[in-house]
Amino acid sequence: DALTKLEWQVNYPYGQTNIAAWEKALRYCEALAYGGKNDWRLPNVNELRTLINPTKILPATDVPAAMLREGCSSETSHCRFWSSTTSPNSGSAVSNAMTISITGADVSATRKHWTTAHAICVRGGP
Repeated sequence: DALTKLEWQVNYPYGQTNIAAWEKALRYCEALAYGGKNDWRLPNVNELRTLINPTKILPATDVPAAMLREGCSSETSHCRFWSSTTSPNSGSAVSNAMTISITGADVSATRKHWTTAHAICVRGGP
């Protein structure tokens, strides 16, 4: 992305559609070797927000379908993506991380250890 200087992971390994826990999503991105690069990471919530187009819904993005992963279509109302950002509420920071819905554009605190959410990896930035 020329504006944000972020490069997003576009393709996913066959059959890998959900990352069940936040820590697993973090490890997945940190271990990713894709496109000849190995400096991938889980994006923070503000970086994920750059994928959202506020004038759209279901999905609320202009992102190519390949990035939305298997199982994240316009019919999926709860297609959530993990961010590396923990919840800003001090009491829940240990157990919650921020997620964003690509289909509905809402951001919320999500339980790190027992919620299924997707991971999309990013590299670069300002």
